[in-house]
Amino acid sequence: MLRAQPLVLTVMLIGMASVSGAADVPDAAPGKGKGIFTCRDKQGNPILRDRPIAECLDSGQDERNNDGSPRRQLTPSPTPDEAAAREAEAQRQREAKAARAEAVRFDRLLLVRHADEAAHERARQTALDVSRGAMKGSEQRLEELQVERRRLDQEAEFYKRRSMPDKLRQDIANNTAAANAQRQSMANQASEMQRINQKFDAERERLRKLWKGAEPGSVGPVPAADR
Repeated sequence: MLRAQPLVLTVMLIGMASVSGAADVPDAAPGKGKGIFTCRDKQGNPILRDRPIAECLDSGQDERNNDGSPRRQLTPSPTPDEAAAREAEAQRQREAKAARAEAVRFDRLLLVRHADEAAHERARQTALDVSRGAMKGSEQRLEELQVERRRLDQEAEFYKRRSMPDKLRQDIANNTAAANAQRQSMANQASEMQRINQKFDAERERLRKLWKGAEPGSVGPVPAADR
């Protein structure tokens, strides 16, 4: 180890020694010879070697050419926490890139499907028509069940003071269950219509920006419901 000598003289000496004693060191810069690695120890003393210095892996070191000119800088090895933070940041960037690509595809598809606001509104009404049809069917079926229930109730009036026949009792129970099922279906269709309207409202706000010239992917992430 050489200490307290002028840097250029030291570099030249080690450069001469490296020609014969460091043939196994990879040549990082073809045409400029073997590199010389320099750093300082914990006491501040300079260390020069013809290969990466193990003692300085945690503090960083420089690699120089034989003439003393800088070649590259070796950064310190990251701590476990630093490595984890770097990986987390890299993962965040990958996810952001993927989300942006997904948003670009989504926006382009929206523009293909809906050239203007009128086209988008027609699509809304088409989507709502399915639920409207199901709602109307449930309403009609419920009316039929209510007519049937009035008939069953009238028949049951004859049995106020005596035991009701099992068949009549079962018919009333079946009518009640069927009516409840239709009411639940109507509630489900109402919720579905609300969801459809909310979806198209959000799309309309997004499309208005795109129709005005915003770049696909620039108006926010893809809504969770559309993924």
